Formats: sequence, structure tokens, C-alpha cells
Amino acid sequence: MIDEGGQAATTAGSMSRRTFAGRSVALALFSAMPVSLAGVAVAAGSPWARSRFAPFLGSTFRMTGAGADVDVVLTEISDLRPAAKANDDQRFALLFTAPRGHGPADGTRTFSRGGFGAIDLFVSPVGAGAEVRHYEAIINRS
Repeated sequence: MIDEGGQAATTAGSMSRRTFAGRSVALALFSAMPVSLAGVAVAAGSPWARSRFAPFLGSTFRMTGAGADVDVVLTEISDLRPAAKANDDQRFALLFTAPRGHGPADGTRTFSRGGFGAIDLFVSPVGAGAEVRHYEAIINRS
């Protein structure tokens, strides 16, 4: 049977040769896509996205590494200066607050929390608070 466009009509459960060929080409192109390009589509799901941290602003994380474990609070999420756009999901700074007596220097630490999971961040002590110590992590994925 021939349809209005001159193509062979299909029965339920089958497809035309043209449809099959088109889908095969699309599948071949997708399969050949480099992994780095395939990851672009899921950038919003990046473990280092601002949107991952935003719901946990004011929450306590466990910071581990360098033989010193301490509970820290995510106290601020800010734009990098100069900001290309406000609230950029890929460019921002995180500020964590720890008790003053905590003393590890800068380095890579693991931050974990229930409902968040765990992530490794490079942090540096910043500022000189009398009662607390601040650690900053810069995320710049642009």
C-alpha cells in the first residue's frame, strides 16, 4: 500500500525504510559524540553548580581532610567579581564558617551532608574573625 507522499505505508509494529534509515543515522551521530560534548547537556546537574549549594545555605556540613574534621556552616554564596551575570550557576564563591580553634590551612577538603552527598573543594582560610574562622571555595567553571 502506498501513502499520500508516495511512501510505502507501514502496518502497526513496523516502520518504513526511510524512518528506519533516519533513526539509524541519528543514533550513529549521537554514539559518535565525544563524551565532553555529551556532558554539556547535563551542565545544570553539575556537582559544582550554584543551584546544588543554594538549598543548603545556612546548613552544617562536615569538612574532612588533612587529619582535621570539623563541622562548618555554609554562610554565604556570592558572585565572582566582575560578575558576567548575577547568580551565575557556574561562577560563584562559597563561604563556610568554622569554630575559631579550627586550624587547617588551605587545601582540598571533602564536604558532606545528608541530602547533599559529598564533594571535594579546594578551600582557603580568609579573614580574621575573633570567634570564628572562614573558609572560601571559588567555583569558576566558565
